Amino acid sequence: MAINARYNLAFAYEMKDDIESAQKWLSAALQTAIDYKSKDDIKMIIKYQKILTKRQKDIERLNQL
Repeated sequence: MAINARYNLAFAYEMKDDIESAQKWLSAALQTAIDYKSKDDIKMIIKYQKILTKRQKDIERLNQL
């Protein structure tokens, strides 16, 4: 439940276009998933982190135009 709460907070911050806060919450979710040894959650969070990283790069690229 703690993992999902942190994951959902990350998603909420992403929806508000606050990618930095979203990444912080994902890191917290990942640490909790590691602590609980939840392999499925770890995989899901890592995939989401990659998506957010790409989105951050895309936003930075668009802001340079």
